[in-house]
Amino acid sequence: MEKIFNNDDILREKYMVINCNVYDITKYMGDHPGGDEILKENLGGDAREAFEDIGHSNSAYDKLKEFKIGVLADCQPLELIRDDSDDSMYYMIAFFIVMMSGLVFAVMKLM
Repeated sequence: MEKIFNNDDILREKYMVINCNVYDITKYMGDHPGGDEILKENLGGDAREAFEDIGHSNSAYDKLKEFKIGVLADCQPLELIRDDSDDSMYYMIAFFIVMMSGLVFAVMKLM
């Protein structure tokens, strides 16, 4: 059975709530790719909008599961806006950009 938290618990312990799920991300703060400031700004409250607006990858949604410690009492979850595309698409785009940059550089060198 999941632990049930109330709003006072969230504020006191500096937990984060995303879609009615309660997370203790304090051990992850130093490892967050976007830095710890954005996490600090959202501690003690509902971070759903901030989490979704940034456009996290599927692996970020999976990583979030590691920090779940319970649910918020009397909360109705909303459907998460999640990009179900494969993260490899981002890597393909980055690879394409690097290859095109190299091609442009090579053509400029020949001129």
